[in-house]
Amino acid sequence: MAAGPGKVHDDGMDLTTEGASMAMTPENVREQADRMAIDTLMAAFYQLFCNLDGARPDLARIYDLFIPEGLIIKHGAGVPAICNLEQFIAPRERLLTDGTLADFQEEEVASRTEVFGNLAQRISLYRKSGRWSGVPFQARGVKTTQLIRTGAGWRISALAWDDEREGFRVPEPGAGWAPARASGGAPTEISHDMRS
Repeated sequence: MAAGPGKVHDDGMDLTTEGASMAMTPENVREQADRMAIDTLMAAFYQLFCNLDGARPDLARIYDLFIPEGLIIKHGAGVPAICNLEQFIAPRERLLTDGTLADFQEEEVASRTEVFGNLAQRISLYRKSGRWSGVPFQARGVKTTQLIRTGAGWRISALAWDDEREGFRVPEPGAGWAPARASGGAPTEISHDMRS
């Protein structure tokens, strides 16, 4: 539908001057600020594990992004691996610093974020690459992230992911998916079996 005086665009957005001013309610301003804060938080998470060009990741920063009781879950074809933050960091720190996993980066490709008061959820499509024991790899997957608003701002309470494999294909981003913000390369989850 063409936008014009008193018209509504196909996505439901009123493109008139009146509609634009009405869209800037305090609630909409807060939701926009929340989404920007969540975008920033997620970009920081994706960058945590990057070890491109010999960079040494600062994995302790994960405690700034999660609530202390946060959970991280890798699911795949088998039994899910459910970890608290300490359990998640320890093996990854070894992999990223002993040469097993080199030139690793992960980046969000597209996302959907919903904010409900002090709760939010984000579904992310991502891709990752690196060298596992000297062998180059690339993969992609889906992450689901639960977030809560705390006195210190938005924090992740739980994050789960599944990598593309036989029987599971990552959807292509289309309508309803926000393109990822440029983050300069963004790494994250690293499992013992990166290629599964």
